Amino acid sequence: MRASARWDQPPKESRGAGPAVYVGNPWFECVGGPDLQFSYHMGRPDNPPAAVRPRPAGQSYSLVGCAFDLNVGPYITLHGGDTGRPIASFFDESYPKPGTPGMELVVETNAKQLVVRMVRPAPRGQARVIRRIFFSLDYTPPLLVGVETVTEHADGSQGMRSVLQGERIVDVEGGHMASVMRSVKGPVRATDGRDYFIYSHWESEDLGQRPPTEEDLVVELGPEVEIVGLKNPPPLGKPRRFFIKDYTLADLEQIDPTRPWPGTTAPPRQPHKSTTLWMVAGGIGLGLIGGVLLVLRAIRKARRQGG
Repeated sequence: MRASARWDQPPKESRGAGPAVYVGNPWFECVGGPDLQFSYHMGRPDNPPAAVRPRPAGQSYSLVGCAFDLNVGPYITLHGGDTGRPIASFFDESYPKPGTPGMELVVETNAKQLVVRMVRPAPRGQARVIRRIFFSLDYTPPLLVGVETVTEHADGSQGMRSVLQGERIVDVEGGHMASVMRSVKGPVRATDGRDYFIYSHWESEDLGQRPPTEEDLVVELGPEVEIVGLKNPPPLGKPRRFFIKDYTLADLEQIDPTRPWPGTTAPPRQPHKSTTLWMVAGGIGLGLIGGVLLVLRAIRKARRQGG
C-alpha cells in the first residue's frame, strides 16, 4: 500500500508551549508491505532521511506512523482498511465483547438498507456511544455508505455527533467504493468559548478508472535523499527509484543502538562497567609500580651513603 501527500503550501512548522513541534500539511511518501515499511517526510527544516524499517508486529494498518490521516478516504474510513472489519473496529480490545453488560449489537434490514446498530460505554464519564452503519443493498456484496456516531449522556442528552456519508459510487477492482465522502461533527467547543461544527469533504477524480500496478508503489527520490536502514542502500548523487518489493528483512542494516539516528545527537557514552573496573585496576597497578620504584631508589641511595 502507498500513501503520498503534496499540498499547495509547503509544511508549516510551529512550536507549542513544550518541546513538541507541530508540522501542518506534512509532505510525505509512505509504502507499506507485509514485512517492511518505507517512509520519507519532505519539506521539514531538519531534512530527515528516508527510512526503511521492519513493519511492527501486530500492526493493523500498513501505513500507521506515516503521517497519513486515517480519517481521509473511503478505504480506511468506510471499509476498515487492511483488516476490512469496519464493525469489529468499533469493539476494539479496550472494550468488552458484544453481549456483555452495556454492549449492544443489533442488525436491522429493510428493502434497500441493512443497518447495524452498536452501543458501548463511553471511554470517560457516565455516557454511552451509539453508532449506526448503513449498508446499501443495491450492491453485491452490500456496500457500506454511511456512519453515524452519537455520544449520549446518562440523562439522555446528546453530546458529540458525527455523520459520514459516501457518495458517487464507482466500480473498483473487486467491488464498489464511494468516490466522494462528506462528514460533519460537533458541537466542538473552541478556545473562544463558542461551539462549532466541523465539515470535511474528500473527493477522487480518478478512482476506479484503472486497477493499481506495481509502478504505483515506486517512489522517485532526488539525488540528495539519504536512505537509512538498509545494508546497501542506493547511493547518493543521482535520482533513484525506490521499490520496496526489491528488498526483504535480510537487507535491513543491524542498527547500533549507540549510534545516533541521522539528524540527532548521541548522548555521551557511559563507560562500560568492566571498562571502569579495568581503569581502576590500571590506576592501582601504576601506583604500585611507582611505589616500588621509589623504594628501590631509596635503597640504592642508602647503600651509596653507607659504602
